[in-house]
This record gives sequence, structure tokens and C-alpha cells, in this order.
Amino acid sequence: MSFIFSIPAPHPVACAYLLSSLPAANINVLTIGGEPLPELLTGSVLFYQENTSTRGIWVQPSGIAYDIRINTLASKEDYLLAIELAVCIANLTGTTISSENSDNFDTPDSFRSVYNEQWVETNKTLGLDLVRYMAEKGEPVCLHGCFHDFHIGRQFMAQLSAGSPDDTTLYNRIIAAFRKIQFPGKDNYFVPNIFQATDRNQLQWSYVVLAHDTATFLKKADYLMLAGPNDEFEEIAFEQVAGIANEYFTPVDEYQYFVAAIPAQQFNTMMKKAKHAAEPPDTIPLPQQNGKKWWQFWK
Repeated sequence: MSFIFSIPAPHPVACAYLLSSLPAANINVLTIGGEPLPELLTGSVLFYQENTSTRGIWVQPSGIAYDIRINTLASKEDYLLAIELAVCIANLTGTTISSENSDNFDTPDSFRSVYNEQWVETNKTLGLDLVRYMAEKGEPVCLHGCFHDFHIGRQFMAQLSAGSPDDTTLYNRIIAAFRKIQFPGKDNYFVPNIFQATDRNQLQWSYVVLAHDTATFLKKADYLMLAGPNDEFEEIAFEQVAGIANEYFTPVDEYQYFVAAIPAQQFNTMMKKAKHAAEPPDTIPLPQQNGKKWWQFWK
């Protein structure tokens, strides 16, 4: 679920002017593919607020207009950012603002009379019931964040729902967890690549590597490869990670973890547990790149 504001744009907006027009100082942008921000806003761009956004706000050209998209379980700050983006773009284009509610506003003041902080408070939990229903039904939901995906399933939803909170409290708990994954703060976790592999039957699957001496944000993949202190490794299906996790693992959603740097002895113990787990369908092909061995990729 999402909510969209639309602004006619007879000419493209200059990105620098748009950024400088926004009232908050800590607004950043991400482009698709990580390309530099262009001079004119002619492609989709994600705007986010450092340390407070969860999903960010997409500004997307749509014909001769811009769509401003608010996605399910965006943070309150994301909602407020969407309102500011709509006002700023309308000012730069000299046009109107409309919403998917089929209302239309000729001036920023008339728009703000409806779409303001009170509207945000009323609408920020939209989509929460569906996410909760799917999670409790056993169908985990994956939400794309500014930087990393966030997974809500039955187990994580039960944890967040302890004490039977009302919708606002549950929303705040979800947003806090979602935000922590996007902005881990002073904790400097390495984010490993997720590698894609193809087995002898041409089936594709993914894997991620965890090294013994590296604090890591362990993102979900199909398989986990444990890289030990003596260049040995063990593979395990990601769904079995909970069975080998130790005190160095901190769950951050249904599947993913912040993992502190694990000393060699404890890592070897964990590898022994993994050795007895089910093996993947084929030996993981070890990638080669720039002359490095596979186990050097995260360094």
C-alpha cells in the first residue's frame, strides 16, 4: 500500500534547487544504481532523512508530472518529508498539488490545511493491519528500506506485539526496529555482498559470508557461508542460522542479525554445529575477482 501526491511539471525541476528548498538540513538522496544526482530531476530519486527515515520518499516522473510516493510503514518523518517535497516542487513548477484522494490544491497553504502533522498522525499506520495479518498467517513481509530490506514474520510480530499494544505503539516499535537497520549509528557493522550462484541443475540461489573477526550486519540470503580463522568454511541454510547463533548474534527482524566480531574459539564451536546441519544443494562456487580469494571479499 502507498499514498501518492502528484504535481504537474511543465518543465523538470533542478535537483539542487529542490534540495536547498527543503526546510530540514539532513535530507539526502539516493539514485537508482547509485549514479550521481543529475542536474535536472528526470529520473526516480529517493529522498531520506538521516537517522529518522525508514522507507524514504520516492519522487518519480510520471508523464509531465511528478509523483511523490509514501510507502507502507514509512516513518512519521518520511510522511512529513513527502509533504515538504510536494510543496517545494509545486513552488518550483508554479503548479498545483493533488492526491490520490482526488483532491486538488491551488496553493501550498490550502494543501497544508489538509496534509499536515495531524493528517500524518491519523494515517501513518495505514497498511499496518495487512502487514500484521500476513505475518500472523505465516507469510513474512519484506519491506524495502532506504538501504536494507526489513522482514516481518510471525515470530518477530509476536515479539513486537508483547503486551497487546495499540496500533500506534506497535507502529512505533516497528519503526524503531526498521530505522535501526537503516542507521545502526555508532556501531560500525560491515554489510557483506549477497552472491548469486547457479547449481548444476541451473537453479539459482544466494549466499552471504560471515567472517569470524568482523562485526557484520548479516542480511538474509538462501545460504550462509561461515569463514573460519584458518580459511576453512562451512555452509548452512539461512533458515537454520537461529540454531547455531550464539551470544554474539542480535536479531534485528524476522531473519537478520547484527553480529559482533566473534573470537576464533567461539566461531570454531559454531562451525562445528553448522557442520551437522543440512548441506546446500551443491557446493557453493567460490567467486574469483581481482586476484582475491573468495574469503577476502569482505575485507
